[in-house]
Amino acid sequence: MYFSFTTNGTLLNRKITEELFDIGVDCINFSVDGNEKLHDQIMGIGVYNEVTKRIKDLSDWKKENKITRPVINIYLTVTHFLEGKVLEALNSIKESTGDGVDSYRIHHLWFITKSELLKHQSKVKEKLGCRAPGVASHFISNSNRYYQYFAGSFR
Repeated sequence: MYFSFTTNGTLLNRKITEELFDIGVDCINFSVDGNEKLHDQIMGIGVYNEVTKRIKDLSDWKKENKITRPVINIYLTVTHFLEGKVLEALNSIKESTGDGVDSYRIHHLWFITKSELLKHQSKVKEKLGCRAPGVASHFISNSNRYYQYFAGSFR
């Protein structure tokens, strides 16, 4: 069985990390909201440094023990706060973690319009040189009653 979980990282420490390894955790997904200023604005002052230090510690621990698991992923949700700042956020996280992250997942909030989907896919191709097919899972048709109910909350 593959075992992964998502965390804000604030409760992880060396002891817990070792226990997670002992029980066979394959992947830890860290939710990060942007660079230090933005993440701390959303999550609280000092949280960004806490989380990125824990990610770096985990990465260093993996290197010391010559292991590849748990895989370290960053989940970065594109919100209106992060518009135009994704590369800045990625560079900040990369620098703060000592480049110890295995992969990044950049995604939207759950409800996006078709034009937002196409714009996102175009910008990913243009700026990052890759495709973003997974973001289509967040698309909900304008005719969907849930989209109409929630759309105002995500603009």
